[in-house]
Amino acid sequence: MCDSFSPAPSKLFLSGSEEDKRLFDIMGKSYSAARYKDDFKVEQADAEQIFTRVSTFLKLTEIMCVDKIKSLAKVAETNLCKAENLAKFITNK
Repeated sequence: MCDSFSPAPSKLFLSGSEEDKRLFDIMGKSYSAARYKDDFKVEQADAEQIFTRVSTFLKLTEIMCVDKIKSLAKVAETNLCKAENLAKFITNK
């Protein structure tokens, strides 16, 4: 997991418990195991827990992205206002 923007996504999967580590390991290995091993199986309860966490992860990343876009839009608006004021100042000299 990448914590560049926030540690929140990582905490959904890795809180430090052994159960989290086990489920994260299943999730990490499931693609190649399901593709290349005929005997790969995941317990229903494990699949449901992983599904819930992934769904929450997707919602969280959407919220984080929208918040970041809003933040960048405010910065852009502020910079645009500053640029417009500077242009007015320069042209009025």
